[in-house]
Amino acid sequence: LFLALQSPCCAGFVSPIFSRPPRPLTSSVTERGRTQRSSTADDFSSFGGGGGEDINLMNSLRTRIEAQTNQLPLIFRDTLLPRQVHKMTIKQGLMLDLIRDRFKQESPYFGMMGLRQTGGGMTRGVEVELMGYDWNQFKTGITVRLKARRLLELDDKDGAYETNQGWMQSKVRYIDTSKEEGDMMNLAVAMSQAREFTDPNESMNESKSLVDQWLELARTKETSAGQIDQLLNDLGPMPSWNQPSECAFWVGALINPTPALGLAYDIRQPLLMADSAEDRTQIVLDALWNSIQRMDPRPRFEHYGLRRQ
Repeated sequence: LFLALQSPCCAGFVSPIFSRPPRPLTSSVTERGRTQRSSTADDFSSFGGGGGEDINLMNSLRTRIEAQTNQLPLIFRDTLLPRQVHKMTIKQGLMLDLIRDRFKQESPYFGMMGLRQTGGGMTRGVEVELMGYDWNQFKTGITVRLKARRLLELDDKDGAYETNQGWMQSKVRYIDTSKEEGDMMNLAVAMSQAREFTDPNESMNESKSLVDQWLELARTKETSAGQIDQLLNDLGPMPSWNQPSECAFWVGALINPTPALGLAYDIRQPLLMADSAEDRTQIVLDALWNSIQRMDPRPRFEHYGLRRQ
């Protein structure tokens, strides 16, 4: 069963990971002959006032979850990168059931897995934290605020399975990117590429760094005032170049925000699936150069093509 079915683009989608056909989110969930009604937005009112200010997310909750053999509920819907903040509107169905259960159990975490364009769910995604919720204008649904945290992948042995409540769950492995940096030579290349994000660059205006040049151009393309500044605030400080994978994820989240700005081609899925720091920094570096050139296609960027050959 896919919670991702609320996304219009995913109608009729069935992952090869799961053999059961999808069930409409508006239908009831039957368990051992007893029918359980799926939650609606009205059911959510029992968890306090709008905005979720009364919900205290304590650090000890993460310890409780990890003690349960890293079992996490899963949503197959959006591809997110670590540090990204994402808003998701929910009106009814199993996704609302899951969100409601997470608050009730005081376990504000679940796995967010993307959907491949070629079909099937991704095996890598992120752990997301529920930061709170707001009612929509007519109180017919809620908008949930999510913060993407750690990189994770599904357990290859057991895979995902459907719970009695109707949503998917799996044992997951949290990925420590510092252990996927490759050998010393690959790590050195990755660090060198990561430095290109923030080092002065002669091809840029006033020898700005690539990231600073991208930010300058992106601010001229904002669809609302302060959009880029809010994005930077959501992402927090940029990791150092000597953490090349984390640095690549940060820049990837910058140029591929949610909702999308349309200023760079989407690299989130290949970035999540890359297995080395060198691959990650290369993916992001190419996308960053491409995005800058699309926003300001002046001849000075010919230097990039010569340099990359």
